Amino acid sequence: MKFFVSEDQWDLAGYTEHLKTLRSRMNEQAYYFFHHSSFQCAHIYKILLKNGFNPLEEKQRTNDPTYIQMYIRHCEGRLYRVEWKEVTRFFFDYGHSGSQGSVMERGLDDWRCDEIFPLDDSLLAHEIVLASKTTILIYCRDIMLTELEGH
Repeated sequence: MKFFVSEDQWDLAGYTEHLKTLRSRMNEQAYYFFHHSSFQCAHIYKILLKNGFNPLEEKQRTNDPTYIQMYIRHCEGRLYRVEWKEVTRFFFDYGHSGSQGSVMERGLDDWRCDEIFPLDDSLLAHEIVLASKTTILIYCRDIMLTELEGH
């Protein structure tokens, strides 16, 4: 991560300016949320990895049919769905030691920090670090965020 170096060193102003350069590369809700807020301390309760390729269809809608959905309960109680579209790489390094009384009893645990950055003119990378020390890295063409009502 470039802007989040450690618990004591995080260039939030620099990251906020950096996000402005990515505004056209994600939907308006995602841009607004990541520019003005964060999922720090939010709880991830579902991650779906979907393959949109259907071998029975002749015409496919995209060259990169894989997408990821994550359902997240913000620390203020609101529920969100984040979607990474046209995923070209997904890395997830969760490991569980199984020791009793450890922080791992919380599973993935809460969202700690994240950064979104461009890989090239068409791909974005989203790096997410959880309190369990799990790292999630997603390369995609689009990031969408939806606040889900009534949940």
